Amino acid sequence: MTPLPRPVRPPARMLAVAASVVTLSGASVVGVPDALRSDGLTARTIARLLVAAAPDDATDIRVNNVYGSAHQGTWQFIAHLTWRGTDGSVHGGATELPQNGGQPPIPSELSQDRLDQEHSIGWTVSRVRSALRGVEIGDADLAMLELAIVPDKVATVVVCAADDVGVAAMCTERDHRGRVTRRFAEHLVDVPGWDAISVQRESARITTPF
Repeated sequence: MTPLPRPVRPPARMLAVAASVVTLSGASVVGVPDALRSDGLTARTIARLLVAAAPDDATDIRVNNVYGSAHQGTWQFIAHLTWRGTDGSVHGGATELPQNGGQPPIPSELSQDRLDQEHSIGWTVSRVRSALRGVEIGDADLAMLELAIVPDKVATVVVCAADDVGVAAMCTERDHRGRVTRRFAEHLVDVPGWDAISVQRESARITTPF
């Protein structure tokens, strides 16, 4: 198992919100703005939608992690953000899209020191946009995306797509400019009910949902 993107996990109550509004097949998503439905929420659009997830008065928004799973082209993402409030201090919160679309982020339970640290290494939204601009999964049945930021501000963006869990997925690693730095094959697993983290690499399985 490899750890989830930093910070490790958002509050557990996020899963309850997700379970009440989404069908994993992508056939039905209720109570979600049109812009976040399957034709609008993709790896290429997640950056601007994360900006919309932050409070209206937020400035200097940073992205600390992103993890996404797709079933037949319908994506779900979970992310942790930090930003500066009107008082200049750093705040943080987690969001899961499309489930939490149009709702404020769930407040982070990290300490203020940890929030400050996460903000200092977090990526700007423009950097996230550049890193994900070339991501394309085509008509793959399963796909996953992981953006993991480490303390030296270097991040690994891993994207995998496959036709089924029994078929080797084609995976790429990308840098902050979206350039592919490595290609490799990997098998994917699909854990029903785990929403945005349901599609995982076999070699980097997440053992508990939240």
